[in-house]
Amino acid sequence: ARHYSKVAREAKGSRNRHGPLVGNSHFGPAPGRPHRSLMVRFVHIFTAAFRGNLRSYPMKKFLVLYRAPKSAMAKIDAQMAKATPAEAKAGMDAWMNWGKKNAKAIADLGAPLTGGTSLDADGTLGAAAGRTGTYGYSILQGKSEKDIAKALAKCPHFKTPGATVDIVEVVPLPGM
Repeated sequence: ARHYSKVAREAKGSRNRHGPLVGNSHFGPAPGRPHRSLMVRFVHIFTAAFRGNLRSYPMKKFLVLYRAPKSAMAKIDAQMAKATPAEAKAGMDAWMNWGKKNAKAIADLGAPLTGGTSLDADGTLGAAAGRTGTYGYSILQGKSEKDIAKALAKCPHFKTPGATVDIVEVVPLPGM
């Protein structure tokens, strides 16, 4: 009863690649069991996890904020204003080389930031307070904050005296 010709399957109007439903017989997955493609996907994910290789599956994203004391950044700004084109290129090359070495972890290299304004709940704008400022951002991806910390270990930002990096996980919104 399992062997039907192609014509017989088409005549029954079956869309199931395993064959038509005839009476109580079922040629697809057993009732209450997932379809084979779901089972195959689970096996692939489980195998990848066992081998420690989940690169083909979505990773967590992290917002990285490059922070430093405002006084240190003022000195760097003054140095950059006096820098020759070769010195400026060397500074940019350091970031590009770091980016190439960590390409798998970088979702968006980001950009430098400057200034900053704070906004109160009543709509009042004011200068960003504090002794440190945020001078850039990136979006990195990895399994955990430890993966991101490894990628950031030799980041050029740490050449700035007193530099720190904030790593914040980006939580996807449900249904988006």
